[in-house]
Amino acid sequence: MKFYIACIQKLSELVQETSGVENKFLACPTLRVYEASDFDFLTVSQMNAEDRLSTENISMQFNSLSSSKTYWDVDATNSLFDLYKERLENLKLRTQDDVSQGNESAQELLHNKDGSPSEALINYTKTLDEYDQILDEHREFLSEIDVEASEPEELLNSRKWDVLQKQLALFVANWKLNAHKEEIEKALERINKLTDFDSFLALKNTIENRLRNAEITGIKSLSEFSKLQIFPTDFNKSDLSWSSLEITNAEVDTIFKRAQKALKGFNEDLLTFDYNEDFIEKITASYCIITVKRPWLNKNIFDSEFIDGNTKNKTFTYANKILLIKDIRVILKEDLTPKEKKEIDGNSIIKFGPIFMKNQAFINATSKKTFIKAITSKEIYTKAYAPKINKKLAKISSGLILSKPVKKGSLVKHKKAKPILHRQKFATIKQKNSAQKVQIKSTKSRNNPKFFERQMRLKQTKPLQSVQLSQKLQLTAKTLDLKNLMIYNIQKSPKTITSRVHFIIKDQLGENALYKVEISIKDQRTNYFKEVETDQDGQITINLTESNYEITLRKDGFKELTFIESIKKDANKTIGKQLEPHEVFYESYFLVGIIGDQISL
Repeated sequence: MKFYIACIQKLSELVQETSGVENKFLACPTLRVYEASDFDFLTVSQMNAEDRLSTENISMQFNSLSSSKTYWDVDATNSLFDLYKERLENLKLRTQDDVSQGNESAQELLHNKDGSPSEALINYTKTLDEYDQILDEHREFLSEIDVEASEPEELLNSRKWDVLQKQLALFVANWKLNAHKEEIEKALERINKLTDFDSFLALKNTIENRLRNAEITGIKSLSEFSKLQIFPTDFNKSDLSWSSLEITNAEVDTIFKRAQKALKGFNEDLLTFDYNEDFIEKITASYCIITVKRPWLNKNIFDSEFIDGNTKNKTFTYANKILLIKDIRVILKEDLTPKEKKEIDGNSIIKFGPIFMKNQAFINATSKKTFIKAITSKEIYTKAYAPKINKKLAKISSGLILSKPVKKGSLVKHKKAKPILHRQKFATIKQKNSAQKVQIKSTKSRNNPKFFERQMRLKQTKPLQSVQLSQKLQLTAKTLDLKNLMIYNIQKSPKTITSRVHFIIKDQLGENALYKVEISIKDQRTNYFKEVETDQDGQITINLTESNYEITLRKDGFKELTFIESIKKDANKTIGKQLEPHEVFYESYFLVGIIGDQISL
């Protein structure tokens, strides 16, 4: 998946240029999807119950800590807010008596018993005023120097400056000998340290109050009582905060090689997982860098001299900035055949890295370029991603897409502590006779639901062979040889009959055809899903097998509509729906990585 990794690398280089070397970019290895509505709480004057839940959810995720130096991910068990609060509560401070030690002798030197200034302090103050006058003479002399002076004048100025410097040194020496300069200044330092200690206690008390108030979400939106603040606050409502990204086929190899060095360790499986992407002309997307601020966070408080003892702390990385992308487009080369383009529209699972793509080839009206784009429904990812769909597909086709010849009895090993989507179990792969027929044995059963994910990450070393199975539905990589391991084609057995389903979507008020309505379709039996969009006539036709489907219709400016539709065998069907106008925006974002700072907790 060179293009996906190249996207991460190019974005990291862009944001690193503006963030400085002290803050490091860390990629996020797993799929994190957010919708524009998740951030509505940023612009409301008073938060309601839903807004309070949203801010708690976003705070939990963006306040996640990473103990890794190579990647960052959402982790509810490592919260910056919780661990910072816990360490602050457990701080062991020096006592006031310890801090004020020697304070009595300092008071005796500086003040008489009646509280009036001592003779030593009076002499020190008088000498300090004289010292200030001498410095004024130096400043006046420097301001009167003519930069265009002649050589004799420059020599004279140099001698005058030497005399002034010696006079200053002599004055300071006499001050130390006759006016108790060092004793007075040490006494003042002891007195001021006690004042600094009081300031430290006041700062600690302020932070603790902010932490307590931040736990009561919604007192004031975006006030000092928030667990975090996000800027710009309107990034989810305006395109002014977004920039364009483009990666062409000609530059992807170069960027990918840089990524293998720069991103080394963040996800070895993704960095080594390769497939042919020559059919891609370029990738385009939009990205936004949002800044995260925390009014309660002052990490320097732990460096204070008033903290007693040295504790063994662990260093974490937290997010100062979050990098989001949207509007992902995979632009296809012009030499794709009509058959290949048709395959994209078929029963396929199309992925760009961890991101699922729509089962539809689009054509740009201006450039006439063919492209595919990402599924943006967070609900689709939540319901159908990873374990659920993998479990169903693994049961249907337990030997699917074996992409690497494996010797008899060998183990498919997996590296510990890497941020992969699912932990894998060791599986023994036994190959019989040829690569066309593969038998899988795992520690549990032939239908190990996690085998699917493992095989999708195996590096391809030779063209894939179709896996012929007797089940009703099977997954192979038989079609589109150039697109092995990016497009997984769902093929039916000869006995499987599909039905043509025709959608007609209109506006409820004017009954006008609605263009670009997102139609998300999920099979309730297998959790297989796909997403398409309506054409300019508000229509689209697809093929579905017999099952019950959960269908969701979405379009900006209209209320989302979800319904269950039963599709019968060999029974073509027309589904007509009308959407109700509603002020809503369905844009979605994918979290790519962060610009982080470190803290010891």
